[in-house]
Amino acid sequence: TIQSAVDAAADGDTILVDDGTWAGATIGDKAITLRSRSGPENCVIEGYVHFEYGAGSFRRLHGFTVTNEGGAGIFCEGSFAWIDNCLVTGGRESGIFSFYADTTITNCEICWNVMEIFGGGGIHVDLSVHAHGGPGDRGGVTTLGEGAEEGRP
Repeated sequence: TIQSAVDAAADGDTILVDDGTWAGATIGDKAITLRSRSGPENCVIEGYVHFEYGAGSFRRLHGFTVTNEGGAGIFCEGSFAWIDNCLVTGGRESGIFSFYADTTITNCEICWNVMEIFGGGGIHVDLSVHAHGGPGDRGGVTTLGEGAEEGRP
């Protein structure tokens, strides 16, 4: 599983994920890269990717389709995260939820997500330092809380 590879990884490791459909994973306090071998067309994470609190740990998610009908597709919580070349779709609590996080999103398609409580659904930013979006991002940005900034390329 992706989770077992994450659990075994050390800071600085890159985990290469083969084509297929995989269960979601929680990335704890490790500076790692999770990368698909051949892009979001062929590598799907069903469930969420959760970047947990981690002081100073930089995490990267590259080249996946992420879909989660039970919550946010990608949840960045108190972390530094870079999400690139991903398709984030079907999230029931937004596509990407950034909470107390510094999140960079580049070359992603974020579509067909909902946020029933707050409205919007593409990217939800709550009490985050920065949420950076690139020109390939689609979907609404919902920003709540003091100190939140949005839309910095």
